[in-house]
Amino acid sequence: MQSIRGKLTYSNVVATLALILVLGGGSALAAKQMLPKNSVGTKQIKNGSVAAAKLKPGSVTGAKLAGGAVTADKLADGAVTAGSIAPGAVTSGAISNQAVGTSKIATGAVANGSLAADAVTSDKVKDGSLTSADIAPNTFLPANGTAANSAQLDGLGPSEFVRGNARFMSARVVVPAGQSREVLELNFAHIEGTCSAGSVPTQSIVAELNLENAFYTAIDFGPSSTAPGTTDIGTANALTAGTALTATHTSVTPQSVTWQAAYNDGTDQVATAWVSDQDEGGSCVFMAQGMTTLG
Repeated sequence: MQSIRGKLTYSNVVATLALILVLGGGSALAAKQMLPKNSVGTKQIKNGSVAAAKLKPGSVTGAKLAGGAVTADKLADGAVTAGSIAPGAVTSGAISNQAVGTSKIATGAVANGSLAADAVTSDKVKDGSLTSADIAPNTFLPANGTAANSAQLDGLGPSEFVRGNARFMSARVVVPAGQSREVLELNFAHIEGTCSAGSVPTQSIVAELNLENAFYTAIDFGPSSTAPGTTDIGTANALTAGTALTATHTSVTPQSVTWQAAYNDGTDQVATAWVSDQDEGGSCVFMAQGMTTLG
């Protein structure tokens, strides 16, 4: 050390420092000249050398991303809000089945224009939810209303419809041999069934009020498939209350009778009945259906 110190002079130190400065400054200048502005591209950057910490916030914009580069697993839950989605960007094909529940739909968001024709069926409508305001004018006729034209009646004219009201009734009555019983009440007359001692059933219409007309058509079934039955027709006009018109029947074979009667109380009232009868184990059974316009 003493030999080195003995050789150090002021000029030697100054010269050495100058050499270091020249060499250091030259390297920096050379590096600056070797890497001009914008000269470092993707080829010069080693894969994986640019970490997230090297990126300035907002420096990676949509234009910097390749199509399909950002997949669902790259997005944090809740990262994409409604404000991040362009109008019309999410189409029905991009939504999985059942993905959108009612809680995801704003009140009033689905307008009529958003619904396909016939999309809302009756099972989708809550019971009691429709009021008169929801029904278009002239959809239904009011009580005792009149259709504006025959097109609202399926194109049928007035003469092709039954006028008035009617009440329907039905009955099955078993009558012991040697007795008679009421089978069907028609309000101004009734059908009576009689079972003879030999179990032959017969039918009558009995007037309860003065009838304008009474009419029957009776079909007697034959005793076998090779012996055909017979048809009988009978009528009576001005049948007074308490009197009857009886359909002819002389055997235990089944019979079917159609009855009609008319009564006038200022308005024509009509009753029709269909009654079948047959022997059943020594008794007679009558099965009837009918309707009358007199309530």
